[in-house]
Amino acid sequence: MKTKKHLLFAFCAVLSCGGCSDGKGPQDLPDAKTVPPRETCFGTYTGTLPGADCPGIETTLTLLQDSTFQLRMVYIDRETSFEEEGRFFQENDTLLAVQSKNGHRQYYRIEQGSLRHLDADKNAIAGALADRYVLTKKSK
Repeated sequence: MKTKKHLLFAFCAVLSCGGCSDGKGPQDLPDAKTVPPRETCFGTYTGTLPGADCPGIETTLTLLQDSTFQLRMVYIDRETSFEEEGRFFQENDTLLAVQSKNGHRQYYRIEQGSLRHLDADKNAIAGALADRYVLTKKSK
């Protein structure tokens, strides 16, 4: 149980709001330093992420002030949707990590009013569809 708590704490540390301005990637989770989430991180982010076998995935990610999140993904042209919830953490004002209750992790980098979805190695996704891996913050 203690190990799970440490992993969850470390995962939350990686969940961050901010851009990687130093050109270095975030630290691995076990060594991550956590910082309190910035107030500007909280809110709802939406966008259509690319889908491997569908036209896209309508995605809504809500970051709450109690460091929990709600994620809803609806696959376009399919009768498939997923909902996840869990906790998020911030590391050095650069990386946002969300971990659902089942242990599934996703990484995002905060950009000006948006979140950029990262790959499993915490790198920005490159290629022709790179600009489609962005969730935009909804206005209040």
